Amino acid sequence: MSQFKWQQTIAAAYILGVAPYLAKGIAAHEGDSRMNLASDMMDMIRHEADKADSRITLVSMHVRDKYVMPHLANVMNNIRLKRIVYGEYHSIDTSVTTLNMLEIIIKNINGMMSAGVDMYGLIQLGLFLRQQGQNVDFVKMETWLGKLGIKRMANLIGNMLILLFGFDDDEIPFVHKKDNKATDIIKMYMGKVKKTVGSCRAENVMTGDGALRQDVRITCHGMGYWRYMPAETVCRTVSDLTRRLSEIEE
Repeated sequence: MSQFKWQQTIAAAYILGVAPYLAKGIAAHEGDSRMNLASDMMDMIRHEADKADSRITLVSMHVRDKYVMPHLANVMNNIRLKRIVYGEYHSIDTSVTTLNMLEIIIKNINGMMSAGVDMYGLIQLGLFLRQQGQNVDFVKMETWLGKLGIKRMANLIGNMLILLFGFDDDEIPFVHKKDNKATDIIKMYMGKVKKTVGSCRAENVMTGDGALRQDVRITCHGMGYWRYMPAETVCRTVSDLTRRLSEIEE
């Protein structure tokens, strides 16, 4: 493959947040005669591959003394979330696997609210479903999603898994109906990724994914998810607006 194509591939991986997966794949075939990867890019790939094992991990599967859940924007939802975690740990049939899955779903929601698509989070959720899905109590999961007001958002995320990674509907029990918005979001995001990759320079790729990923945030995040989780969306939007006004004042 030409150096230009390698540059585009690596840039796309950084933008999508999946560079660790690409790095491990390239490192595994480093000795192949047709790799044709420039030395500076190969050094970057080796560095990424060295730290990939610590990044390509599922949520730890042991019971923690204090479960650290990602925060939701709505105060009442956070209180409900804490009650769910506390209640589950003191239940006679505690399912840490189910709590772990809830954690990944919430991380996906937060990522989508920030940028529109969280490809790394989707891969993590897909891996979790394939490797630990049989141990998840989906009856509890459905109840929790309902209490937190994020059931429709979870359905949207499940639709993305089906579109991107070929999951069957019955592999994701919290998906109850097809959502065409999943297709629209993915097309919009991938279009911006393609445009950004086409205009980036090699030195931008070498500096990491921060600036590049900032360029592909799509307009469907934030209030675009209002009909999926009204309370969470409004609180997140107000919080973001307040933070930006504060930054302007500074």
